Amino acid sequence: MMDRLHRQEAFNGKWSAVLRAWCLLAAVLLAVLGVLGWMLVLPLKAGRVCVEAGEWALRAFAACVLGLIGLLILVPLVFGLAYTLLYPWLH
Repeated sequence: MMDRLHRQEAFNGKWSAVLRAWCLLAAVLLAVLGVLGWMLVLPLKAGRVCVEAGEWALRAFAACVLGLIGLLILVPLVFGLAYTLLYPWLH
């Protein structure tokens, strides 16, 4: 009985650590994404040098870059987190 209790506590502790690691990774990656977005959009708001068409083209490019970065970061993160949480039921 005690052996089973110790194994269950070790299992819960391991998954708690894994979940904390995933949350920390998600927070760091979202912070990086936010900083990149701020760096790309801030020059658009500050500089009114470019013409209207060029400004909208630059905004569209920035949106595409942010979208790709978001997909590259968030899709594996979501699938990894889902797999981590569903692992006990999958095996």
